[in-house]
Amino acid sequence: MINFSDLDVAPLANTLGRTLETIYRPATGRVIPSETPVTSVLPEEGVGVEALPGLWQEIVERSTRLAEPTMLGHMDTAPHPVAALTDCIVSALNNNLLFRELSPFASQIEEGLIGAFAQRLGLPVTSTGTFCSGGSIANLTALFVACGGFENIEGRDRVRLHVSECHHASVMKAAAVLGIPKAHIVVTPGDDTGRCQPAVLEEQLSRHAGLHNIVAVVAGSTIHGAIDPLAEIGVICRRHGAWFHVDAIYGGALCLSGQHRHQLEGIDVADSVVIGPQKWMYVPRVCAVVLFQAGAEHDARFGVSLPYSVTGAAHRGQWGLQGSRRADALTLWTLLQVVGTRALGEQIDSAMALTEAFHGRLVDRTTTEPAHRPELNLQCFSLNGVTSEDEITDRHRRMTADAPGWFSLSRWRDRLYFRAVLLPPATTLAQLDELLTTLCDS
Repeated sequence: MINFSDLDVAPLANTLGRTLETIYRPATGRVIPSETPVTSVLPEEGVGVEALPGLWQEIVERSTRLAEPTMLGHMDTAPHPVAALTDCIVSALNNNLLFRELSPFASQIEEGLIGAFAQRLGLPVTSTGTFCSGGSIANLTALFVACGGFENIEGRDRVRLHVSECHHASVMKAAAVLGIPKAHIVVTPGDDTGRCQPAVLEEQLSRHAGLHNIVAVVAGSTIHGAIDPLAEIGVICRRHGAWFHVDAIYGGALCLSGQHRHQLEGIDVADSVVIGPQKWMYVPRVCAVVLFQAGAEHDARFGVSLPYSVTGAAHRGQWGLQGSRRADALTLWTLLQVVGTRALGEQIDSAMALTEAFHGRLVDRTTTEPAHRPELNLQCFSLNGVTSEDEITDRHRRMTADAPGWFSLSRWRDRLYFRAVLLPPATTLAQLDELLTTLCDS
């Protein structure tokens, strides 16, 4: 039998705090551990709470260290310690956003944050939305509503989905889930980083006049951090009566920036926008937000009844593809209360300045070549003289196994590039120089 009341939580919480300290303390050696077999998965008999310190430490030692300032390969952040600690409380309370009586405070906070983000993005006061479990669900939710939601399912064969070349994989997954055949997906050819060319998009929409056109573009692509020309695209969508969706899961954080907010110009006319606090706002995954400009239309297309709790309350579970959801808004809200939006915006600006400096280093070195000028905090590059895929992947393999830092390896237009994502707040230019030297000399 399990008995919660017999457990002395306070000493365990102290142990957990010491374990968390080791996560955020700079370490030496590899940032990605080698994989070794797991000895126990489903034990018949438990080993007791006395084993918890060792189990927690094993998790830490055998997991990738996202908090390291040299872990620079993905758009995955180590959450701020405040957010990580708050998440323990959120998990313990386990409030469910399906019903308001199960999440009275979290429902208020979620609604407040949705309104605040809509305002930051310039969307009208009629906007509404919901939190989602990650960017893939957010994009699926937005495109589901764009297709008509629970209404007019018979008309899905008239849908034509226009996507920029630098689209995220989740958009194609969403199209498949929604039953949009590949023949009805139009990829707009892009520039060197895949950014949509407005003139080409306009021509494509003209060819598909009279159909249900949905345009899905990107603010912060996964390979280059590219931002599609939102303002021009918005004008074109309005002219052709097309639904305008912006995947700003990564770049949406620019709404907090004092220096770079202008890069989101034009997002205010989007019919739907998705942003991902789990990325550049330093909260744990999975936390994403989908926003809709026309609140009434959203409710009509997306509302569902919850007959098993007829209280008359505005249950957050009435909207969204998910039923039960964690109260992720509480974690984000707590972090914002502690650090404020100004500090987050300054961190974004600092990361972009560091990326620009890193770009300059790549230009100055004789051994490296940047693949593009960074728009955000992502930078792809190649090593001069290293052209074969075997040699590129071998160098990357050695970096993964030996170096105290890591860049990812990404493919763009059939060519491999090293990719740096400068997310950790403590990363320095000196550390980047050291990693480049290690990579070039390997």
